[in-house]
Amino acid sequence: MSCVEAEGTSIDEAIEQALDSLGVGREQVSVDILVSPTKGVLGFGSRKAKVRVRVRQPVDAEADAGAERPSPALPPAVRAAPGAPVPSAPSAATDPEAAPARAQSTGGGNGDEAGESDPELLARAQALLQEVLEHMGFGVSVSGVWHDGTVELTIAGDSSGVLIGRHGQTLDALEYFLHRALSRDEGGRIAVDSEGYRARRRETLEAMASRLAQQAKIRRKPMAMENLSPRDRRVVHMALQNEPGLTTRSSGDGYYRKLLIIPESRSARTGTRGGNQ
Repeated sequence: MSCVEAEGTSIDEAIEQALDSLGVGREQVSVDILVSPTKGVLGFGSRKAKVRVRVRQPVDAEADAGAERPSPALPPAVRAAPGAPVPSAPSAATDPEAAPARAQSTGGGNGDEAGESDPELLARAQALLQEVLEHMGFGVSVSGVWHDGTVELTIAGDSSGVLIGRHGQTLDALEYFLHRALSRDEGGRIAVDSEGYRARRRETLEAMASRLAQQAKIRRKPMAMENLSPRDRRVVHMALQNEPGLTTRSSGDGYYRKLLIIPESRSARTGTRGGNQ
C-alpha cells in the first residue's frame, strides 16, 4: 500500500493518521489536501480535514549520492485541493501592528526566518477562503502567493469590491477568521486583499499622517487618528519613523485604536511613554 486517505480534526492530525497506516516517516511522503477543516465559524458546520498521502518512489542510491538531501525539518510536498487556484509568485503583506522602527531596531533581525516558505499554510488558507466565499454566495476566485513570512490572498471577481468593506473592515474580518480557523498563533501571517485596496489605503494613510505630522509640529500638541486597525496603525508608525521631532503611540484598547502623533517636546515633558502597542 503506497497511498491512503485519512481524516482528522486538523490537517496535521489527518497526515499523522495516514503516516501510521503507511508505516513511514513524514519526509518520505507527499500530501494532497482534499478537504480543509472548518470549526463552525460564521454559521458553517464543523468539518474534518481530509488528506491523501502517497509514499514517494525510492531514488536510486547511486544517483542520490551526489544530490543534496532535503532537510528533515521541512514539511512534505503539499498541493492544493482540486479546483483551488494554484499559488504563483511571492508577494508582500502586512502583520499586526508593530512598534515604530525606532523601537523595533533593538529587536534583532530575523528576516531569514520570516522568509521561509510554508506551502501547507498557503494551500490551506487559499482553499479555506475560496470555500467560505463560495458558501456566502460570492462568485469570486482566490489566488495565493508567499513572501517574507506572509501568505497574501487576493480576491478577484465581479463582486470582489463588496468584500472590501468600510476602510477594509471586511477584509480585516476575513483575515481574522483565517487566523483563528487555521490556529496560527505564531509563524506565517495571512493577509487578504481585493482590487488593489491595500495599496490605495496605504497611500491615503501615509498622506494623512504626513499632514497631521506637520500640524502637530506647528501647533505643538498631539494630533490623533481615530479607529485604526493594527494594520493601519503600523502603516502610520512606519510612515513617520524618520520624521524628526515626532513620535507615534497607540492609545486605547481593542482591535481598533487611536493613534497619537506627538511632538517631541511634549513627549519629553510627559516622560517615557512609547510602548506603541
